[in-house]
Amino acid sequence: MWIQEDKESFPCPLYHISDGKQWTTSLNIAEVFGIEHKEVLRAIRNLECSEGFSLVNFHETSYITSQNERTAYF
Repeated sequence: MWIQEDKESFPCPLYHISDGKQWTTSLNIAEVFGIEHKEVLRAIRNLECSEGFSLVNFHETSYITSQNERTAYF
């Protein structure tokens, strides 16, 4: 799902819908807004919200980069 009609202005979908729930990744946020992924990760980790909110809304996972390194994302 796109957040606006002009799909050409975004390099990827900002969010997806599955099982009736909207979700995105920190990688998508970085790409769409043209910022470094590490900055998005820092912002998420520095959010001042309750542990309950974080548990429901943020799920940290990881992937293997093209340089064969493991890196985290939300």
